[in-house]
Amino acid sequence: MNGRPKLLIVEDDPGLQSQMRWCFDAYDVGVVDTREMAIAEIRRREPPVVILDLGLPPDAEGTTEGVAALDEILSLAPYTKVIVVTGNDDKQNSVKSIGLGAYDFYQKPIDPDLLNLVVQRAGRAALILNKYPYNNGHCMVIPRRHLVEPDHFFEQELHVAERSGVGNHGPYPRIVLPGH
Repeated sequence: MNGRPKLLIVEDDPGLQSQMRWCFDAYDVGVVDTREMAIAEIRRREPPVVILDLGLPPDAEGTTEGVAALDEILSLAPYTKVIVVTGNDDKQNSVKSIGLGAYDFYQKPIDPDLLNLVVQRAGRAALILNKYPYNNGHCMVIPRRHLVEPDHFFEQELHVAERSGVGNHGPYPRIVLPGH
C-alpha cells in the first residue's frame, strides 16, 4: 500500500478515464469499465469511495448496468461512498440513485476541482464510518475519551458527520456513548 486513499473509478469512456485518473493523482486510483470488473475491484481493494458512471456496457446509453452496479457495491460494502456521474440531461436518474443509496451525484462535463471536492467530502464521511462504526446501521458509537478530551480531528469528524447526515437520520447522526 502506498499510503494514498483508495478511489475506484467505474467509467467506460477511455477519454474520461484518463481525465479522471489525472484529476486524482493524490489517490491510489483503480479504473474499470464494467460492472463485473467494479465488483471484483470492490472485493479486492475495498475502496472507501467509488465514482460510478451509470451508463455502462452493455447498456451504455441506459442506466440498468450502472444501477445494478450501485446495488451490488452497496450490498457488498455498505459504507462505501458511491458518487454517480451522469450526463447533463440525466438528473432524474441521479436523484433515483441517491434514493437507492448513492452518496452524491455529479453531472458531466467533468470539472476537476468540483469533482475532487465531492470525492474529498465522501472520503471524510467514509473515514468517519470506518473509525466510528454503526451498530446495525442505526447509530454511531463514539469512544468516551473523545467526549472527555475532544481533539481537533474528532471535532472535524463530528462536524462532517453532522453536515453529511451520516446514517440517514435527518441532519444529525444518532450517536451512542458507551456506558450511558
